[in-house]
Amino acid sequence: MKRYKAKGVILIQAVAAVLMIVILSAVTIVAGRTYINAGKRSTAAADTAALGGYISQYHMEIGSYPGTLSDLTKAKGQYGPWIRAVPMDPFGNSYQYSSNEKKGFIVFSVGQDGRAASSIDNGICGDDIGYSE
Repeated sequence: MKRYKAKGVILIQAVAAVLMIVILSAVTIVAGRTYINAGKRSTAAADTAALGGYISQYHMEIGSYPGTLSDLTKAKGQYGPWIRAVPMDPFGNSYQYSSNEKKGFIVFSVGQDGRAASSIDNGICGDDIGYSE
């Protein structure tokens, strides 16, 4: 009976195993980033909806919209403060806010690209995430 020596088989198996690990890691990293960004968008949507509620409450109690979001952190007369601190959006930017007594208000996150596309006249646009009234 002849015996065959396995020359290079171990090396080919090792290279194939390492290649499969690299491919699986790349797929996992890409999928993970997608889920993380979806979570950030969801957090920004919840934050802007909450800020919208605080702004509406401020408007109802004071009779005008706050000048800035930081006005929500201060007591005014017998009312407020409505929040302890204005949060940062999940992408590391400040939430954007604009108001107009005739048109209402808009509060939004600039999203992942960091550029504001939304306005009180155009509403929420682009990849911005927000709330308007």
